[in-house]
Amino acid sequence: MISSDQPSCVTLETSQGSIVIELYWKHAPRTCRNFAELAKREYYNGVPFHRVIRDFMIQGGDPTGTGRGGASIYGRYFEDEISPELKHTGAGIISMANSGPNTNGSQFFITLAPTQWLDGKHTIFGRVKSGMQVVKRLGMIETDPNDRPVEPIVINRAYLTPFHIIHKVVDVLCSFAEAVANYCFEPALDICFTGRHKTKPERIRPRHVARDRPATVYKWSRS
Repeated sequence: MISSDQPSCVTLETSQGSIVIELYWKHAPRTCRNFAELAKREYYNGVPFHRVIRDFMIQGGDPTGTGRGGASIYGRYFEDEISPELKHTGAGIISMANSGPNTNGSQFFITLAPTQWLDGKHTIFGRVKSGMQVVKRLGMIETDPNDRPVEPIVINRAYLTPFHIIHKVVDVLCSFAEAVANYCFEPALDICFTGRHKTKPERIRPRHVARDRPATVYKWSRS
């Protein structure tokens, strides 16, 4: 069970939108502690995603923006936490970037596709809980020959996000969306005409139309 001093999620507010990362405290407690504490200290604020490789991953967390900087809360580096239960099975996996075994600092990457060849070499410590569309958008950014974004992608702010707050926000957004849908849309109706023209109805599949447009769709033919 996650204790109160182990925040369930970290939110990254980027220049392209927000990404909420769920942390795997059970499998990588020291790595999660490092990531959460760096976010709490505002270490990632203003730090870029300095490396983007389409259909592979986006990498950030280096305050120098060079790919050679960054340090952990434990010192320059800390050891790997490889869990056999966690695999790079698809997009949205969060892992530590490194330059070899036990060289974890502050840099991390988010996968854009399955990357099984990284299993056992990089510490997986979370996944994208929400904001996957933002991640995909970042993965399509134009880059130079060195995989650096032509237009900088910046983490404007990183902060801890308790899981119950995320649930509450999602519930509010869902309720709002439902209310808007109920107000703005209503089912179209099939109308049957009778009279001297002897018209007959032609069946129309139900659909939704905006309330400020005619709510009834007429489609008829003479008999």
